[in-house]
Amino acid sequence: ILATGMLYTGLDPVAGGFNYPNESPNYAVYKCKDERYLAVASLEKPFWKKFCQLIERKDLISKVVKADDKELRDDLAAEIAKKTLAEWTIIFDGSDCCVSPVSTIQEALMHLPTRERKLLVNASHPTLGMVPQMTTPVFMRSKDEDKNIARDEATHDAKTILSNLGISDEEIDVLMQSQTVG
Repeated sequence: ILATGMLYTGLDPVAGGFNYPNESPNYAVYKCKDERYLAVASLEKPFWKKFCQLIERKDLISKVVKADDKELRDDLAAEIAKKTLAEWTIIFDGSDCCVSPVSTIQEALMHLPTRERKLLVNASHPTLGMVPQMTTPVFMRSKDEDKNIARDEATHDAKTILSNLGISDEEIDVLMQSQTVG
């Protein structure tokens, strides 16, 4: 959803107003010194402990985290804001405490498996021409697939319409092969 919003509007989710809200202080996204973001999901005690150690706030380890704890959220925000995303990425690298950098949509689209699974396609629109789209990652596609999804859908629709008009599958195949219908 976020990628499609960015592709359609050209806006980052925050600027476009379609970003998700934060949940609780230890399951939230925090702004870094360089205006980039760090995602924190240190819910379980071992992850929370390691997270607190790495941000150099051992005093928070024994704290019971509650969703409405504004003071803790503000404390964490202040700590994360002290360093750039690149600095935090180095600090948390290999730490296994459920913290990760937040990629921009463009960065995320450049990473595998986005390209490998052909999740970006161009759909043909009658007035806009070719429009970039994010497809669903739920199904697997053949590596050799080179078809335009919009054309496949139009072909399916044409076959359905012709079939509903009482034209046999064999007759439809002849019409398609002769490019009378396409």
